[in-house]
Amino acid sequence: MTGSKFKRYALVTTLVVALTTVAVFATIHYMQTKTVENAMSTKASGVYLEELFNPLDQWVAGETKQKEVWFGNHEETDQVIRFTIKEVWTDADGNEFTDPDDGATINWTDALKDDWTQLGDYYYYNSVLAPEDVTDKVMTGVSFSNTINNGGYGNTADYSDKTYSLTITMEALPVDADVVLANWSVTMTQAETVLTWSNVAS
Repeated sequence: MTGSKFKRYALVTTLVVALTTVAVFATIHYMQTKTVENAMSTKASGVYLEELFNPLDQWVAGETKQKEVWFGNHEETDQVIRFTIKEVWTDADGNEFTDPDDGATINWTDALKDDWTQLGDYYYYNSVLAPEDVTDKVMTGVSFSNTINNGGYGNTADYSDKTYSLTITMEALPVDADVVLANWSVTMTQAETVLTWSNVAS
């Protein structure tokens, strides 16, 4: 079945942290046909992810780097949104590296707990996102453990040439419980602008 009712958007932003340098790459997929590369703060038409982050900032072990994230709606209609995250450490060859020292910690805000519902790997926004509305910030930064070192000395792993990637994937749909159920396989109950999320009963 086709129609504007089934329009969906996905936005992916990736934070890549090398041993001494922080870099960011953002990608927008609009109906999976249009892509914008390397957009730090993208305000294209539709639902978007906004961030405050300095890609040229360097970090050392024990530091917390700014990475503020929130979402907004430039659509002409109300939307419902969800997002998921993925953290991966890789070595110089691109192979996944097991992070034994919990080298990076995401600093979430209270708004994530108060304004979002977690079901599985996704966080669902508990309100209708009206045109030109924005959410509160869900993240303030990433803290790097003071146990990280680039020589593998002591009892810690060698983080030389390792890369930490944080990927945030956000999706949006029209405010329609049937559309949400068909696309996201979750149940949405609406009371005016307040949304309640739950897993589909087995």
